[in-house]
Amino acid sequence: MSDLIDRQDALDVLRNLAFDHIFQCGEYYGEDERQLTIINAEKAIDVIESLPSAEPEQRWIPVSECLPEDMDRTLVTIDCRGRQNVRSGHFFKGYFMNDNGDTWKVDDQEVIAWMPLPEPYRGDR
Repeated sequence: MSDLIDRQDALDVLRNLAFDHIFQCGEYYGEDERQLTIINAEKAIDVIESLPSAEPEQRWIPVSECLPEDMDRTLVTIDCRGRQNVRSGHFFKGYFMNDNGDTWKVDDQEVIAWMPLPEPYRGDR
């Protein structure tokens, strides 16, 4: 079971709780309390909506910024005579290598950027 919650599910629950509270408590409390409940619910919704995603960002990382750990499986963008291509493989001691044995050395400036491979599909758990 994942420890992540769906942002929209959380917002829906909060909106439903606020809606129920407004109508259940409105008759027992005054209009000020109802307004306070609405304001607090709206603040909580704003906070949830502004939270960053728990999903890791998939982005290209320039080799000038950093390199992967040795033996990390990656996608790599290479520049071969002005033409850019994407290859998959792994990184080891300054080289990106694919499964066919092709290598690209970072120092030769053929390698522009890399990206970690996403996690494999696991289906519903």
